[in-house]
Amino acid sequence: KDTILQKVKDFFPNFDAQKHRIVLVNANASELLPQRCWPPANYAILIQELLERFQDVIILCTGSPSEREGIDTIIQAVRNDRCVNFAGTTALAELVALYSISALMVSNDSGPAHFASVTSMPAYVLFGPETPLLYGPLGDTTCIYANLACSPCVSAYNHRKTSCNDNVCLQKISPEQVLDLVA
Repeated sequence: KDTILQKVKDFFPNFDAQKHRIVLVNANASELLPQRCWPPANYAILIQELLERFQDVIILCTGSPSEREGIDTIIQAVRNDRCVNFAGTTALAELVALYSISALMVSNDSGPAHFASVTSMPAYVLFGPETPLLYGPLGDTTCIYANLACSPCVSAYNHRKTSCNDNVCLQKISPEQVLDLVA
């Protein structure tokens, strides 16, 4: 736990575990199924609103090292020093420690949302091309799903392949809807 606290402090020098709450944002869902990604602009709006409403919150945008560049676009849109690109800074073995010191996570349907279920940290998971009824993470999870007629378009039955190139199912979920659940 001390190691992860130090990493947070390395990225946000003013971090004080007694004064700040960490909110994790996992905005990527791997290159295997980009349809699972909520629009980056929506993440930026959500983060800006959280930072405006809660002065004690810092946002750590997590992901793999290959996701740093994509997360940078969100960071640049937010333009707030309490929002940092934390992608690629933690090993898989450190995620439990990171999740145990964090207040909550907002994530696309992806591995980190499932890993979070081994901790008591609440996770808010955005679903679109897959159904949370089958693939929702266990644990303290709130699945956010527009439940459109075209969704789910990805399943084990179609070998997780879809012809969809316009994930309306996720675009229909507004930052305000997510904020209402999270805040």
